[in-house]
Amino acid sequence: MQDYKIIILLLFISLSTFGQTDKKMDYTWTLGYESGLIDSAFGGSNLNFEKRINQIRSFRKFEIIYQSSTHCDEKGKLMYHSNGCAIYDENNNIIENGDSISYGRLWSPCPLYSPENQNSYFLKVMDNDSLIVYLKGIYDTMSNGQIFYRKGLQENIIDHINKRVIVKDRMFLYDTLAGEGFSALPSLIKNEYWLITPQQNNNRIWVLYYTISGIKSAVEYSIGVAQERYFSGLGQGCFSMDGKKYALYNPSIGMQIFDFNRATGELSNAKYLALKNYDRAFGGCCFSPNSKYLYINTPFEVLQIDAENPTMESIDTVGKFDNFFDSYPTTYFHMSHAPDCRIYISCPSGCRFFHVILYPNRKGKACQLVNRGLKLLTRNAFVTPLYPHYRIDEAYPCDSSIILDVNWTTDLKDIQLNYPVHVYPNPTQDFINFDLGDHAFKGLVLFYDLLGNEKKRVRLTVPMHQFEINLSNLEHGIYYYSLWDEKQDRTAFGKIQVLR
Repeated sequence: MQDYKIIILLLFISLSTFGQTDKKMDYTWTLGYESGLIDSAFGGSNLNFEKRINQIRSFRKFEIIYQSSTHCDEKGKLMYHSNGCAIYDENNNIIENGDSISYGRLWSPCPLYSPENQNSYFLKVMDNDSLIVYLKGIYDTMSNGQIFYRKGLQENIIDHINKRVIVKDRMFLYDTLAGEGFSALPSLIKNEYWLITPQQNNNRIWVLYYTISGIKSAVEYSIGVAQERYFSGLGQGCFSMDGKKYALYNPSIGMQIFDFNRATGELSNAKYLALKNYDRAFGGCCFSPNSKYLYINTPFEVLQIDAENPTMESIDTVGKFDNFFDSYPTTYFHMSHAPDCRIYISCPSGCRFFHVILYPNRKGKACQLVNRGLKLLTRNAFVTPLYPHYRIDEAYPCDSSIILDVNWTTDLKDIQLNYPVHVYPNPTQDFINFDLGDHAFKGLVLFYDLLGNEKKRVRLTVPMHQFEINLSNLEHGIYYYSLWDEKQDRTAFGKIQVLR
């Protein structure tokens, strides 16, 4: 009898961690900058989830900025990846005919201006991976110098045996699409997918049924709240892990949650939460592995929502930005579920951390958000990788036995002020005043936007207790300020709002 109990226990352990021998197509994440810089914090790195999270340096002659799409075989070995500009093999070489993907007048210089954050997917379309699909959004219009409009979706088909793109940039949807929300989900039929992509400046959403043979159906739903044109591309859309819901977060609009039918592709029962953010802000969303909770991040907060009953009353703040700078502010940018049942949150600009929600299936603060819970081998610019939910029909969609060495440490000098500073008026229009009381400051004053881009710098060459800075050249929005003394120590920092 005792032997039977042992066998049953071992079977339970195997099932509870799903001990997968296949469907590990999302087990390697590619991150980082071009290699060869003197600073070792730059360069490429791969994050692998096999049993324990391992980070490996990867020499590259290209940068991965804004997005990273990868495809592994069913054992988790990297096969292909892309930064939205070209398709690379596991050794970071451009495959034959895989250069200049979706080339157009907005393509160069890539990747700084071509990819958006939720813009491409690799899809497994054959059991033996003899053919692999790479889908990507394209652009052909620019407005206000910096705001892009995605104008369609293109298909690229890879002949894996010969490592060659045999179908390149074939358009299968041409429309003015929103910069956020493009998502892929396996259908009820193996190697076939539902694709969702919202349109721009209206409330219409495309639902496409994709197969290697082409689009079997394309339905245009008028549902929910319109996606505003202003500063598109900084939100995020996602399917729940059980495939029954689709969420769309646009910081300028708010949060929308829809019911989704995997059998028919129907979107229904739209629910809206007025979680608007600052102008030109960013944010992400991700469901818990059990699909019970939906997480949303603004630049400064991480929120948990009851996905079954999404009301303003159900919102729980589970984490906040703690003013830590890693050269740039380590605020929250976008989210991604991972094979280890955790949720990872990227930072804007080139920070060296992922924030981590350790137990996303738990309610409230018990989910345990750890700011900078994973220290990366190299700096990462905005990226959270994109994948379909390949294990959607498995009893356990992720493996909680994968070990993460949590980064619990924070350098206190990076989050505490050396001395207090009074900044006024805040909000302001043209001028901002700094009052340091008994302390005199000499050094550099820097201003960053929410993406961590430096927008203004002023150098004080003599010690001053009070000083005024002209901000008339800054646009409407939220900015960080940071004071660096002559020893290159950051002595003060904070946040201001400029009104126009």
